[in-house]
Amino acid sequence: MKKNVFSIIIIEILFLISCNQKVPYGKLDFPITFQKKIKSQITKGKFVVYYHSGECSFCFGTLLAISNDFPGLPIVSISSSHNVVMIDYYLEQIGFKGISLNDSTSLFLKRNQKVLSTQNLFLIDSQYNILAGGIELDKRMNKKINQVIR
Repeated sequence: MKKNVFSIIIIEILFLISCNQKVPYGKLDFPITFQKKIKSQITKGKFVVYYHSGECSFCFGTLLAISNDFPGLPIVSISSSHNVVMIDYYLEQIGFKGISLNDSTSLFLKRNQKVLSTQNLFLIDSQYNILAGGIELDKRMNKKINQVIR
């Protein structure tokens, strides 16, 4: 009986540990129009992709923080908002120098539903392979990105 209880506890601990690991999925699937814009401005190397609603100040604060924390990395901002004028205004206000894409048709969201359900910030390579992923720019995500780019 004690052996079974011990085995169950070990299995539960392993299950909890594996659930808390945010392992990135293979690749991000970009629509052709997004690919063309990215390829025209980023020919090789790694870059950050941030998927957000575009309708909150926190989104633009995060973009600003990404720009400040990783000044050497290109940044692709993908918003799901239909209000492109507002997005452009806020990007201008924060001095955003990256690529801004609008997913108002939700094509990017639909193609990447599985990964976007748990993450919205990625470091990827020119083949769109996810090298690091997370839900917010915190110390842990910052460390992940720095480990990969070094």
